[in-house]
Amino acid sequence: MLETQGWIEYSPYFTQEERDEEHSWLTWMCVNSIIDHVDKVTETLFGYSKRILRKEFEIESLAKDRGIPINASYIVKMEMEKIEAFEQKYGTGEIFGYSVIYYDEIRKAALSIPADSLWKKLFALVELFKALKGLEDNQIRLVVWFEW
Repeated sequence: MLETQGWIEYSPYFTQEERDEEHSWLTWMCVNSIIDHVDKVTETLFGYSKRILRKEFEIESLAKDRGIPINASYIVKMEMEKIEAFEQKYGTGEIFGYSVIYYDEIRKAALSIPADSLWKKLFALVELFKALKGLEDNQIRLVVWFEW
């Protein structure tokens, strides 16, 4: 089964210059605590699904294979170290598609999200968190990868 892994990060800083600094992002929530399967929204955002990998379907995604930000949060960096250790021991190929997308990009894309998509629920939580913390859309990002 193809799974979406990763974290939602936020930065308490309002200027881009501050958000670009090394320790300016904090983890908030594990993406796979809500997103437990890949759907059409996942395809649109990150360009991965079983049918895409089997070349049965093509899509131009918003944020495919952008990599992990160099100023990722501490928890994301620890996850990357675990993945690296796993790959050194067992080889590569099970984990792929590392990417980042900022919440303002998602909002600007005006995605059509089906009511039954778990992404709709995740974005509702992001909106609540954003209001609670007084954040702007560009202070929130999703850092993800995929695992077989």
